[in-house]
Amino acid sequence: MTVVFKSDIKAETSASISNFVGYTGPSDHYIYADISNSVYKKGGASVGLTNILTSPTQKLFPTIIDKLGNVADSSAGIPRRSFVPAHGVFAVMAENANAGYVSNPNLAITTNTSTVYAAYATKGRLLIDINNVNLLSGTGTSIDPYIFKYKALTTIPFSLDRIDSFAVCTACVGNRVPLNIVKNRDNVIDSDILLNLDGINKNQFTVVFRTVSPKLGNVLGPASGYVPLVKLIEDVNKSVSYVKVRNTSLNIQTRNNGTVKGEAQEVAPVTQVVDTYAICFNNGTITHYMNGAKINAPSAIQLPSFTLNELKILSADTQWSVPKYSDALVNLIIYNRALSASELATCLFK
Repeated sequence: MTVVFKSDIKAETSASISNFVGYTGPSDHYIYADISNSVYKKGGASVGLTNILTSPTQKLFPTIIDKLGNVADSSAGIPRRSFVPAHGVFAVMAENANAGYVSNPNLAITTNTSTVYAAYATKGRLLIDINNVNLLSGTGTSIDPYIFKYKALTTIPFSLDRIDSFAVCTACVGNRVPLNIVKNRDNVIDSDILLNLDGINKNQFTVVFRTVSPKLGNVLGPASGYVPLVKLIEDVNKSVSYVKVRNTSLNIQTRNNGTVKGEAQEVAPVTQVVDTYAICFNNGTITHYMNGAKINAPSAIQLPSFTLNELKILSADTQWSVPKYSDALVNLIIYNRALSASELATCLFK
């Protein structure tokens, strides 16, 4: 199935979100964030991104600011919105430092010759002496990077076909080419992405969100790794977490008083690079859909006396798993009511 993002459509005045992004779910949303088009609605009024999402500890570092590959500093304390060349959309990034980005005068490897790397130019094409590497695929552009292994622990010179570009080399952790291209990325971790809970009905609500994943290089094989999706939190000891395990399952874990009270694995179609999740909270009972299909294990999670105090999206769930390969957030929709099963199945983007 081919997914087409209509990222150039402008429909700020549209009364129905389905008119401009192809969303098929109910239109009585309280929050709508079309991150790719910078359209943000809350209670029917236009707002800014930070009225919906916060990242209080987000660091400042360079990121892609437009479709032409231009790079500038992001803003500290604000969710990092960046262009994702592989998908042609803007998204809020949630990557982990293990992606291993490097930008140097030369492409240098300091680990081993067994790791698979991607190298590309932010604009135009990266030129590299392929005699120095075992080239697996690619042409050196941001959407078709070189995929290769180093022949030896050495520094490899390169050149660029545009003077306004720079080169990036990154490890393909989890058999995936990371989503974003940024300069001086090493050892910088994106902050947690938190939902601003002002005005949210904490007893009955539904959260719908669409993410994009890094695409596989055609010779990399199946993707692997944990991808935290969403975490509903009462306090440090009581929470529900959803984590996607590449090519394996969607894991759901309930914690109560610091002890795991319920854990389930749902064999789900988690190999897609574009996924939509719909999670409904109804007075302590949680139901969940993925790409329009009900997740059946468990079909519902009961959390007696649970009070929502925090909601994280694509953020670290350190009580359960350490994230290594996160997706990026393109759309977010919040309803101040519990959607029915038939409605949850319609929460899709066409």
